[in-house]
Amino acid sequence: MSVKTLLPTEPSITQPEVKEFQAPPPVTFDPSKHLQFSPPSESYSLEDLLLYSEGTTSKVAITKPFLLFTLSGPGTYIIRGTGRNTPFVYDAWHSEAVRKACSEAAGLELEIVFDYEIAHVNVQLDSKSAEVNDIDEFAKVLPNPFPPLAEPVLGQREPADETLKSSDSNGPVWKVGRLPCGKEIAPFSKFVGPGIGYAVMMQGGCINHAALRALGIGERITMVTSFRPRDPLAVDGTTLGKVKTVNNLDQLFLQWTEYRLQILSSRALALREKNVAGDLKAADIEKTMKEWVDEQEKYRNFTLAEIREAEPKNSSY
Repeated sequence: MSVKTLLPTEPSITQPEVKEFQAPPPVTFDPSKHLQFSPPSESYSLEDLLLYSEGTTSKVAITKPFLLFTLSGPGTYIIRGTGRNTPFVYDAWHSEAVRKACSEAAGLELEIVFDYEIAHVNVQLDSKSAEVNDIDEFAKVLPNPFPPLAEPVLGQREPADETLKSSDSNGPVWKVGRLPCGKEIAPFSKFVGPGIGYAVMMQGGCINHAALRALGIGERITMVTSFRPRDPLAVDGTTLGKVKTVNNLDQLFLQWTEYRLQILSSRALALREKNVAGDLKAADIEKTMKEWVDEQEKYRNFTLAEIREAEPKNSSY
């Protein structure tokens, strides 16, 4: 009798089908879906805030919150200086429809200063604020919830350097803030953002203002984009100000320089067209050129001063 040994057979293994991962297509900005502009019901002039408007871009200091965006955008935001890495946000602020809406609200044709000024984000995450609805109770949670307000300034600040005393060197930069529910901005009074998608246009360089802590909510995300006059011949009060302390200066200074040179180039072309069409005499040409050179020298000097005032330690991260 023989013994037959049964050997286990090799089990058949079915290899799973490998499918190539397909990333979902990025959401692109579509004004017909994502823009819901309703002009501000009211705006306040610099005179309303006891500020002179002479030498500024516009007499409008700040608008009441107005509806700008719908709620159908993607859940994405950027911090600062990464606009091109967030296509939806980048395209939204570069949209001609958004530019026109912001310009209408401000009463002046505007365009974004440069890419680094697109959509920097401020975030409040504080569970305590969500538990407090009464302003007196809120004051107990935060000893100094409201910043001290300076007295109204009758006139603009002048730089210490005499060579920089120009309407270009100390005027405003237009800002639009996308406001969530509870957002407050305080120049000399408070404005409360009624909900997500609302915005405020403000000449931040002309008025004392502060983003206050939001009441009654646990989170607040505010998106700010800075604008300048679209007309290169208009007063351009854009400054780098405090942004130099929180940015990669290599990129910031590069974009700042490119934009300032672009303005100078546009102004030179405008003067050339004026001279060619004006059939000017020698004395008129000399007078015109002197005025133009003096004005551009102040603009050029301020452009350089904004870079020189930076701390070297902030030049890179």
